[in-house]
Amino acid sequence: MAITFENVIYDRVIDSLNTLLSNEFSIPVRYDDYTLPQSFLLLPESDDLVEQISSGQVREYGVSIGYQLKIGGKYGRQNMKQVSSKAEQVKRLIINNTAYSPSSSYKWHGANITSIEYERDDDDPSLLRALMAFNCTVTEVP
Repeated sequence: MAITFENVIYDRVIDSLNTLLSNEFSIPVRYDDYTLPQSFLLLPESDDLVEQISSGQVREYGVSIGYQLKIGGKYGRQNMKQVSSKAEQVKRLIINNTAYSPSSSYKWHGANITSIEYERDDDDPSLLRALMAFNCTVTEVP
């Protein structure tokens, strides 16, 4: 007999992040590669058991949220301001949705952005990125 399961990291976490980002920004959300001139990229990073409970599990999930911008002309203050502004907006979006249960359908709790790294692409200096580490906790009950 086949087991039944839910793809929690995709169905609850990544799909919900896509929904939040898509509703907040008019910027494509991708899963394979960035698109120009700007886009978000969601990549699963981790799935860790926090606690085994009698009726299920408590797990922590980690997802990398990347934001990339292709700049025109010279790199400068305004370009970094645009990238850091998007990262700050994502950080606030997650703070506002720390416990996420749209339409009373539980997805996660304890969500946060634990770090943000800023970088310029080594091969193409016209590409700027903010790499955000998203973490959340999900109580899974069969």
